[in-house]
Amino acid sequence: MFREISKGRMFGHPVHSMLVHFPTALYPFSLVMHLLGYYKGNPEFYLAAKYAIFGGIGMSIFAMVFGLIEAEQISNNSPRYRTALVHGGLNTLWFMGFLTITYIDTSVQNMPTILCLSSIGNIGILVSNYLGGEVRRLND
Repeated sequence: MFREISKGRMFGHPVHSMLVHFPTALYPFSLVMHLLGYYKGNPEFYLAAKYAIFGGIGMSIFAMVFGLIEAEQISNNSPRYRTALVHGGLNTLWFMGFLTITYIDTSVQNMPTILCLSSIGNIGILVSNYLGGEVRRLND
């Protein structure tokens, strides 16, 4: 089992592909909760947004580790490898953005900045997740 996990697989399936769905769902959910909290004035929505973004960050770390494990197994000269590098680089950028949002949310609490950065990050995730799908497709 450990040998399989060290190759980025569990029960014959790629672990990275299993994990990416969590941040892909939790980051947009945090944006929706921030918007609801901003327009409704209910602090419970802000709390839900914080939990969602913390969960997204936590799962992103695991997804990045297994993504790196999978990327190491791709031939360096292939178009798939170049696409994987762009995919990973963009997702790292969005990850850093969501870390910044978490800092702003817990210290400064500037809601317009949070909403702007979160919107940019969520749109960026759509693009980089498309590239992740292309990496999978190029494997077939």
